[in-house]
Amino acid sequence: MASLLSPSLGAIARLKHFIEDTPRELWHRHVINPGVWPAQGAIELRDVSVSHDSTSDPVLRNITSSSTSSLILAILGMAEVKSGRILIDGEDISMLSPSIVRNRVQCIAQEPFFVPSSIRQNLDPLGDECDSEIIVALERVQLWGTMVDRSLMYGFPDCNPLDIMIDDGFLSYGQQQLLCLARNLLKQSTILLLDEPTSDLDAEEDSEIQAVIRSEFSCCTTIMIARNLPTILDFDYVVLIDEGRIVELGNPQSLLSESQSIFGALYHAGTFDQGSDL
Repeated sequence: MASLLSPSLGAIARLKHFIEDTPRELWHRHVINPGVWPAQGAIELRDVSVSHDSTSDPVLRNITSSSTSSLILAILGMAEVKSGRILIDGEDISMLSPSIVRNRVQCIAQEPFFVPSSIRQNLDPLGDECDSEIIVALERVQLWGTMVDRSLMYGFPDCNPLDIMIDDGFLSYGQQQLLCLARNLLKQSTILLLDEPTSDLDAEEDSEIQAVIRSEFSCCTTIMIARNLPTILDFDYVVLIDEGRIVELGNPQSLLSESQSIFGALYHAGTFDQGSDL
């Protein structure tokens, strides 16, 4: 009995520590219409320095243009902006509730996230969309046929594929990321944040996801963290950051043609320093 009780007490202690020691998000009084904002998806950074918490040193310093994981965390209210401002469509997001920003910004992380529930519940947790809209989103990411096939494979020919429960072996890693993209299509936001979404995929799955991003999110402001340089060659802008500071920025095609370009040197060498971010 003691051997069974000990892990449970440890879990309770960790929960107690989390509840008591985790800083609470500040309540913000500034209110906007979340149904309209952000209409343009315009992101502006003004001398931004970011740290993971109030006691740590900045991981971004005096940034006015960036695309690194710490910036994504700052936009989502999960890292502290120590100085400067981040504006989206002219609104200083430090004056907004983080929940509003998170609700209106699309984000795909390296690790797909799902709850142990149905496809419908994972794509539309608040029940805002009808089945036909969810199916259209799955079709746009080339997954609806897979869902129908899975329902037959599981022996439920009369079952609505949207009612199938998601488990660990239900989809491949690449298909899970496509499912995350379908979830973001339903949000209809003007901003898409991508934190190395294809870093653990093979070339074929990487190509499939990149094609969906370019075809279905072409009207979004897209910020992508990338270490696979060929995936960002058609972006409008690339920012190279080393030790928290911008060391180069510009159009990737233009930088490739410059003899002194750091980005060009990394691309042509086929290597990328793990201490740097794009």
